[in-house]
Amino acid sequence: MTNNRTEVLFLSLFIFIMKKLSCIIILLFLFLSNSWASEHKNVLLLLGSANPDVLTRRVDVAAQLYRIRKIDAVIVSGGCGAHGSKICEASSMALQLAGKGVPSSLIFKEENSKTTVQNYIFSRRLKNEAGQRIIQGGDTVYVVSDHWHAIAVAARLEKYDGVTAKFFI
Repeated sequence: MTNNRTEVLFLSLFIFIMKKLSCIIILLFLFLSNSWASEHKNVLLLLGSANPDVLTRRVDVAAQLYRIRKIDAVIVSGGCGAHGSKICEASSMALQLAGKGVPSSLIFKEENSKTTVQNYIFSRRLKNEAGQRIIQGGDTVYVVSDHWHAIAVAARLEKYDGVTAKFFI
């Protein structure tokens, strides 16, 4: 009978330890995979233009989209002096969006691109203050631009980055 009692006690202790150990393993996995920071986001990607009137129209569309959708981050993508322009597209868009009520803390500037392909390449690599990529697999990215511009970038994002991309023109 003592032997049976010892086995039951040992088995109970073993089950207790395994439950605790499995909880620790799950917590460790969650911590290491950084799953809290990898929730899917809604990202608005606003592509620039050397034409100030076109740029303003795109900013208006982006501001409207921000008002009707939950947007977690806004990337404004466009370099300085592209196509002979005298404006810095990303900076101009960021100022206009902030003036329309988009919090500056949500706006990330990509200021190096001069072409549509560069808009895509540089925007997808952009990181936040914590060093995490702003656009991550599983996110929904709303691309705002002219149809040919928006479609090309949205298609690349879906194909190569594992996001759901929607375009607004």
